[in-house]
Amino acid sequence: LHLQRRMFHMMPTLKQIPWPDQDHSVPQQQSKTNEWPTIFLYDRTDVIGRRQLANASLIRDILERDYQVRVDHWDGARWEYTLKHNTTLEQAQIFNSYQYLLTPHGAHLVNLIHARPNTKILEIQCLVQSKRWRLHQQWFKSWSSLVGVNHRVYTEHEGCREDGILPINYTPKWVRVTNLTQLVNMAAEHFGLQEQQR
Repeated sequence: LHLQRRMFHMMPTLKQIPWPDQDHSVPQQQSKTNEWPTIFLYDRTDVIGRRQLANASLIRDILERDYQVRVDHWDGARWEYTLKHNTTLEQAQIFNSYQYLLTPHGAHLVNLIHARPNTKILEIQCLVQSKRWRLHQQWFKSWSSLVGVNHRVYTEHEGCREDGILPINYTPKWVRVTNLTQLVNMAAEHFGLQEQQR
């Protein structure tokens, strides 16, 4: 913990970064109304070697159907384009521009160092059997509070199986949420979403 604190004290905050004045076409949030929040939904589907959230589009559709919210779905093609055509600072600005994030476990969560204080994230993790790997999975959550992020974890089980087997020592590259109702309810509670008026 002491080492983690030293690491974050040495890192520049976004307030210290001189953002370029010119427009580099970083996508901006656009709510359906001025009052509705926007959720950043991270998904690297169709990108080889990256973790994929197999039913991300369905999660988006259910959230937007049942709640007063816009889900900004960053799929594989959109994120790969961003990495190729935008600077590191502009990529950091993307994570800083959202208050709510819904994402599978992965190395991209290091970008939480750029998140705004009081940002809320719901991270989808796989239930693995190795105690050592479970500690590893909690690494992002262990330091996200140091930068003011409210971090919760949704644990998946059946949707993490590979050829019917649940991996013991790693999170598979392909994850499917099997209990969509539980995930959506957790997201709604964590993000404080209001139900759609019927």
